[in-house]
Amino acid sequence: MSEKIRKLLTINISGIINLFIWAVLFTVYLMHDKFSGAVSSEVIITSLYIFISILILNGLLYLLLKLLFSHFKSGTTWAYLISNFIVTSFLFVNNLTVAVYGKQLGLEGIVMGFRGWQDGEMGDFTTNVLKMFFFIVLYLGMYYLVYRLLEKIFTGRKLNINITMSSATVLTVIIVILHFRLVAMAGSDWKMTIIKQKIPWQSMTGFPEDKILVDEGGGEVAKIPHLFKEPRMLSEKTEIGQILRMKEGSGEFLKQRFTAKKKYNILFMNVEGLRHDMLSPSYTPHLYKFVRDRAFNLKKHYSTGNNTPGSLFGMLTGLAPYYFEPLRGNQCRNISLEVLKRLGYSQSFYYNSPKNYEYIFRDIIERTAGKYVRIPGVKEDYAPREVKLIDRYLNDLKNDRGAPRFDYYLLNVTHFNYYYPPEFRKYTPDFKMDFQIISGSQKKFMKHREGLFNRYKNSVYYFDHLFGRLIAGLKKLGRLNNTIIVLSGDHGEEFWEHG
Repeated sequence: MSEKIRKLLTINISGIINLFIWAVLFTVYLMHDKFSGAVSSEVIITSLYIFISILILNGLLYLLLKLLFSHFKSGTTWAYLISNFIVTSFLFVNNLTVAVYGKQLGLEGIVMGFRGWQDGEMGDFTTNVLKMFFFIVLYLGMYYLVYRLLEKIFTGRKLNINITMSSATVLTVIIVILHFRLVAMAGSDWKMTIIKQKIPWQSMTGFPEDKILVDEGGGEVAKIPHLFKEPRMLSEKTEIGQILRMKEGSGEFLKQRFTAKKKYNILFMNVEGLRHDMLSPSYTPHLYKFVRDRAFNLKKHYSTGNNTPGSLFGMLTGLAPYYFEPLRGNQCRNISLEVLKRLGYSQSFYYNSPKNYEYIFRDIIERTAGKYVRIPGVKEDYAPREVKLIDRYLNDLKNDRGAPRFDYYLLNVTHFNYYYPPEFRKYTPDFKMDFQIISGSQKKFMKHREGLFNRYKNSVYYFDHLFGRLIAGLKKLGRLNNTIIVLSGDHGEEFWEHG
């Protein structure tokens, strides 16, 4: 073995021990939220897999950086620190994006995080950067101090190269075996379909797609329930193929001439998280009266998703949400909106969410849109901004005497943190305004269920006030009798009714 290779593979015993200590601590941190009180095989195997991954990734990166920094006096030390920091950051950010957005570290996770900062939904950008810088310095400082302490104990003793090579070989064999074991478990065990997201590279290395099976009540089950026997499982390739066929067919369909006997105006309203049981004289008196006197109440209407993007996609296209991802980038036309456009409808879209939220506007609306309206601000201002948006809509109607309209309105005051002015604080005790919810079971909030639910009901009560304001405005403008109003929640909102 040449002297250069021998020098490259020479590793301090203190560095290896220090890396082991930090790898154990970091693995515990990454996996602690999956520990339910009983040690399961899924948690043990995944923890061991992540622990060995940290060691191997650190080792490979360290050797590469050591080679690059070989001409610098402290190059070896810097290679040691930087390799650990990069691997730690990679796994930490993945854990964060899964917890906050339910998405793995990747282009989409990074884009969502950036948009969250940009729109003020993740706090002040400068403050977050300063906090992050402080923690980086603190982490690297502690990591280095422990290394120096171990150096004093082991006085610079080196690990035998043969032991290093043997250890690396054994660890590689173990992680390959664990990987195939995890892949097999993820294909049959619903627990592993959740835990596997701790592994940032799982989507590229043979893991099956998520198959979390549930019964009719939403509980996890080991087998497909009788309601869904022999389901047709769509692969992404099949979905894209169907989207492309629809794209091809839509061109021919849209060549024909469309006519309508009477062109009613259409107002399509989605209310964020509006539960079906909120339709009552107490929570929504204006909406309740409107439904009783003038509307159809569709009691067998189901949302196409349990989150906003999947739901809005379904309502605006008529497609199941499984096609949302394949549709992106394939530039399919929205047939319903295209037909309305050919019938002479002007199309306007009103909502205070970011314009590119989940690319709903770009992929579904933009081709036919005539106007997009948003009142500038952040989520904390939803209550006053929603009044301004309602008034802006009514003012646009007042000044419009032209073509029939299709108007889409997404109302957000019922989005958590549930926004309403003090005068609409009807249900008490209500939880404080300043709280943070991320994806997950929210067990720490369970003890505040009553306060949170009351906060939600107050926001619904405020939405109803805005709806009354809207109906009064339409009536005053003489538009109520020639406008079809469609109103729906995008999805419901749960408060531990099923645990």
